[in-house]
Amino acid sequence: MLFLSRCTSEPEKTVPAIHTITISSMQFNPAELTLQKGDTVVFINNDLVVHDITQEPDKAWSYRMAVRISSNYYCSIHPTMKGKLIVQ
Repeated sequence: MLFLSRCTSEPEKTVPAIHTITISSMQFNPAELTLQKGDTVVFINNDLVVHDITQEPDKAWSYRMAVRISSNYYCSIHPTMKGKLIVQ
């Protein structure tokens, strides 16, 4: 019996992942996240006060976004709150 297999040089496509970063107790959790280019990050504020997500220098983000590059971010209302996205 002869079995033939199809060879292909097409790269395997991956589905972008969705990552969640929660905000509570005046912290981003996780504070550092490694992900793939095109993955989506969703920020959820579980804290008792208002927060924002701002990329250095002073570029406001939305609470849901597709990530293209590595970057540091912080809350401009509470600048001691910091986080980092690492794109591989």
